[in-house]
Amino acid sequence: MHINNTSNTNNIYSVEVIHDENVLNTLRVQTTGAGTDFYNFKIIPNDYSQLMCAGNFKIDGLSSSWVYNATVHPLHPGKCYPQNPPWYGTGVDQHVRHSTTHSYVLKGDGTMGNTFGPPNTPGLNVPCWGPNSQSGQNFTGNGTYRFNGPFVFDNSAYCDGAFLTSTEPVTWRKIVLVDMYEEDNGNIRSGASGNLDNTDDWIQMIWPPQMNQFTNPPTPVYTLNPNHNSYPAHVKAWIIPEYHPTNPKEENMSINLDIDYVLPVGGCNDQSADNYDSTADFNDGSCTYPPPVTYTITLTDIGTTGGPYTNEYLNNTFSGPAPAKNVVFNAGNPFVLANTYQAGDLVNEIIQVELTPQLDQNGDIAVFDFPIAGGPNPNITQTLGYTNQGSQWGDAKNNLTAASIRINNVGDPSIRRIGSLHDPSNDVDSLWHNSPDPTGYQPELLYTFDDNPGNGTYTAKIITTDASGNPLDIPTGVNDPASTASGIGVLEFNYSSSDPEVTAQPALEYFPYKLWFLLNIKDFVMPAENVNIEIDIEHNTENQGDPNWTYTPPVDGCTDPSALNYDPLATNDDGSCTYGVPGCTNQFAQNYDPNATVDDGSCTYAPGWGPNGFTGGGGKIVCSMMNEFYGTPPTMNKVWLKHSANMENKDIYASGYHAIFLPLVNFAKKEGSINYIVRKVLEEIAISRTKDLQAEMENTKRHLRGRIYRFILEPICYLVGLIKSK
Repeated sequence: MHINNTSNTNNIYSVEVIHDENVLNTLRVQTTGAGTDFYNFKIIPNDYSQLMCAGNFKIDGLSSSWVYNATVHPLHPGKCYPQNPPWYGTGVDQHVRHSTTHSYVLKGDGTMGNTFGPPNTPGLNVPCWGPNSQSGQNFTGNGTYRFNGPFVFDNSAYCDGAFLTSTEPVTWRKIVLVDMYEEDNGNIRSGASGNLDNTDDWIQMIWPPQMNQFTNPPTPVYTLNPNHNSYPAHVKAWIIPEYHPTNPKEENMSINLDIDYVLPVGGCNDQSADNYDSTADFNDGSCTYPPPVTYTITLTDIGTTGGPYTNEYLNNTFSGPAPAKNVVFNAGNPFVLANTYQAGDLVNEIIQVELTPQLDQNGDIAVFDFPIAGGPNPNITQTLGYTNQGSQWGDAKNNLTAASIRINNVGDPSIRRIGSLHDPSNDVDSLWHNSPDPTGYQPELLYTFDDNPGNGTYTAKIITTDASGNPLDIPTGVNDPASTASGIGVLEFNYSSSDPEVTAQPALEYFPYKLWFLLNIKDFVMPAENVNIEIDIEHNTENQGDPNWTYTPPVDGCTDPSALNYDPLATNDDGSCTYGVPGCTNQFAQNYDPNATVDDGSCTYAPGWGPNGFTGGGGKIVCSMMNEFYGTPPTMNKVWLKHSANMENKDIYASGYHAIFLPLVNFAKKEGSINYIVRKVLEEIAISRTKDLQAEMENTKRHLRGRIYRFILEPICYLVGLIKSK
């Protein structure tokens, strides 16, 4: 028997037909388990530049149908819908649906789980479809939903109608198409598998799956042929013939099939694109998108004061009053980074901003020379106390140098380092400092602020605010994770001695004409707003020629106010801070807290109790007597006191209680058989009442005897107390 393809000439495939020479020879015919004859053929794409799949075909003008049964899916729970084909998606050359419409049914109870809630959630593991599902029925649809197969073409209308009056010996009753995929090693994987006698119960997925779902994360089992672009290698077809009931079979018969491939519509199928096309079956790469929203980072100087000395001038050369500080940030303008960032971007920037002296009345930078030729020598005296020789500095003490800069809003403003402490290659002394510094910190061209721990984490930071005024930390550091450098610093720049600027302003022989403020932003996560990094720059010249400056050794101790051993006099945190849970740690106290690790002096005690246990006296006298006799903590006292805290007229009850039971307790504490009996009776009443009070407060089952005792004794106590209060 011949199967002839009469497809349109513009189709993108070829058909490999099964040619059966003699249908009358039963050994040549394939049959299903139920004895139904069938033949196979393959539909092979001409190339893999575009998708050719089973769901896009029509045969003899007929569309196909399909059924998905969740119950037979091998990877339950949670598989209420078919597996997406490898070609599904919104990326370029990916498809979101088929180009032809099919009728389809989703069925199967899928009792091992579903997608209506998190896995194994009580009350949510209900069947996917059918009478016991949330919808109460199977889902029936008609559309282009993606599917690997089996797609079933049904020719029964012709077989049971016009074919019966025709002269043809054979036609087809059913054709089944399934997508077939190829591994990179040539093995073929079927997109679905099952029994041809019942196409409703096929396993609708590539089996075994491409990814192992039982590892975390899933790992690949095999890889599809990369040259196929995730498209099927071919489409496999099963054709079930229908023989005429009266026309005789022939040795050479043929079935003519009109196999048409409906080309998918290309366009932009990404809904986030500007040119989204709802009619597009696949993404042809034409999507255009709005430009991403980006945000800027700006640096501004918010420092308002120059420290204690920078506005004291012997000879004011400014056109007006002397400025608060002799430093200008970025020529008086905010510094805006050239790069912009999207929300969530990781920002790593190396920033350099010029800091220059103020301009004097002549438009020159305000750099002051020493009042004596060559400047003071030495700059700093070598005597104990390290007092500077300010009288030899004059207005030069107000010059802008790296040593004169403070950054007040870093993580730890107390940390200032010369550059060579982080990098020995940066050991370049400032030109204006011509003698050894007895503090051991010779002024250098580079100063840094704050520190990192040097363990790969970054704690150094600039502390600023976001647009809403909330604190915002800008982490800083260098790329070397072992470095303690913070990435925050200032660097001096000097003219050479032969530069004409030095001739015009002799002070520039020693003092810098500008600084760079250096900021290495490290792994800052950009928020969805513009960021203004405010830098609190202080020009403080107390280490630079002031006669009143004296070196003060740091005081080691705990500088954290939240620590238990906070030392308000400490200026250098030595890591000794200790922390704990404050509370009452005495078990004899009414407010004993078993979670407290540090006693904060808040303990309170029941009458007759103290820090060392029972001391006698009033209070819950029966409970106290038992505690005294047996050396137990005041557990019952706490229950009674907790209950009485919310009682109305508790003072009246307490007065009556003491009037009745204090004599009995005093009697019970004495030696004698009757005294012993009275003591045991009081203990029974106290224990039972405690259990009932506890049950009442916890809303659990009440204690019968305790409830009876309370029913009898509490009204009597109230009556006696009321009489005593008159």
